[in-house]
Amino acid sequence: MKKINILFFIATLIATTHSSQAQTPIGYYFDISGTPIDGYLDPIEYRPKKVLGITHFGGSFEKGSYYDQNNKKKEGLIKFQGKKIWFKSNDAAQKITLKPELAKNFVIGVDSFFTITNFNIEKDLATVKKKKPQFIQFITDFGDYTFAKHYKFSSFPPLETYQVLEKGSDQWTSFPKDSLKFSKLAYQYFGHVPSLKNKIKKMKFSSDELMTLIKTAEYFYKYENNEPIYFDKYWEERRKKEDAFYHAKIIDLQDSIWTLEYYQGDKKLYRAQYSSFYPNRKNGEFIAYSADGNKRKSTLYEDDIPKNTETFYNNGINHYQYGVRDINTPQGTQKLMLYMSVNNNKGEDLLGNSQIIDETFEDEITGRKLYNTYKGKELIRSYRIENDKNIYQICDPNYKSKLYPLQKKLDSYFSKENFPRAVHENAQGILLIAFVINKKGYASDYKILNSLHPEIDKLVSDFLKEYFSQNSFNRHKFKPFKIGKEKANYEMVIPIRFKINRFYRKPAYYYYHNMFWMHNQMMNQMMHHQMMNNIPVPRNF
Repeated sequence: MKKINILFFIATLIATTHSSQAQTPIGYYFDISGTPIDGYLDPIEYRPKKVLGITHFGGSFEKGSYYDQNNKKKEGLIKFQGKKIWFKSNDAAQKITLKPELAKNFVIGVDSFFTITNFNIEKDLATVKKKKPQFIQFITDFGDYTFAKHYKFSSFPPLETYQVLEKGSDQWTSFPKDSLKFSKLAYQYFGHVPSLKNKIKKMKFSSDELMTLIKTAEYFYKYENNEPIYFDKYWEERRKKEDAFYHAKIIDLQDSIWTLEYYQGDKKLYRAQYSSFYPNRKNGEFIAYSADGNKRKSTLYEDDIPKNTETFYNNGINHYQYGVRDINTPQGTQKLMLYMSVNNNKGEDLLGNSQIIDETFEDEITGRKLYNTYKGKELIRSYRIENDKNIYQICDPNYKSKLYPLQKKLDSYFSKENFPRAVHENAQGILLIAFVINKKGYASDYKILNSLHPEIDKLVSDFLKEYFSQNSFNRHKFKPFKIGKEKANYEMVIPIRFKINRFYRKPAYYYYHNMFWMHNQMMNQMMHHQMMNNIPVPRNF
């Protein structure tokens, strides 16, 4: 494939999402893991320990388009099924098969593919030459290089071969699986990046970590050339400014620590420090800013683990300073949320040296009055008063709750539902659901605290009505909450994570710890294997 076709492809086919969403003010809550939600949902930082999940796998048509051999654009619907890639101009139209001989390139949802010829793939540590035109997925391009990925499904897991094309060349180079060969090629393309150079020399990276190398080299190029990183409303990277709602600037690089600032227009949202990418690994300070530009939250990370968090009132005065610590107890090691300082909005320290301290403050977002009790440095009780009833929060990180029964109901409900527009727009993220639960264990009230996508929001709302309304036939029951030995009303916030997983579109875990990312990738791969047994994948990849 000639370079001119690559440029044409890049200029015309990158899929985009137009949308709007900012930091979401929700008020002060604790989620089901006892993690404080300090007023706002910050999607690039929030990492719930307990979560319900919905994963959408392939099998349905998505909006897409392709360019034929005459460079004419054809818009319609595209789907991978069996040994074919189907295209139809609308729901009622007859479908045709997309082949490399027919389509130079195509877009399905937010993913882009194009055709190449005369390239190599790695198979069983051997190089196999491919002469016939085949589709390949575009990954990224920067500087003098274009990166792409080829799939071959003759075995499980699918064989993926990454390819790179240098400017001015028509010969693609494949990255080998062999450790020594891979390290030599990786040094050729990524050895100029200071934070990667010595690690590549010492063979610290395997071919499975190639995306980490590509992403780091891409960010290094952007840093040197003062180029921004663009994101859509779901914090997925986009290539062009007109397709983005957020953007980030790499403002500093010291040794292996990268400092990024995130913006919505001219408004600064976050400042974060990372030691690696894909997935992003935080090392240093993460700051969230309020609408007026003041610091509202700061968390210190060590090797992607939050160690210390400070929150601030609207007037800039420090409110809380806390962190989770492992404490040895007669029952074994437990995680405790310890508060090093608690101040009122005048800056007066409320903890002092007293053993038992009561704090009353008004949530600046919801207007609710909250009552907290501290024993030493531990928050032992948090509640609000509604209709003369105390509504308690789960502020204990060791609180045991069972989500499996609710997950089964969620799986069953969503297995019968479709959300094509959300899938097409690659809507992925978290919805927070707040339940007020009475002494019998039933939800007396519930609400969705944030929005993800209209289709998903409505489906979740309908799900809540079916299983949590007072006249529900199959009303869900939670574990009753106790203060001492007495049952009490309580409020519980449950995160629901929505993700999309197709062989060409993995769920995004850029902002999660590597072990969490790998665990989810393994689970998704197992699920995908089950699907592949029922739905064969395209032969031409």
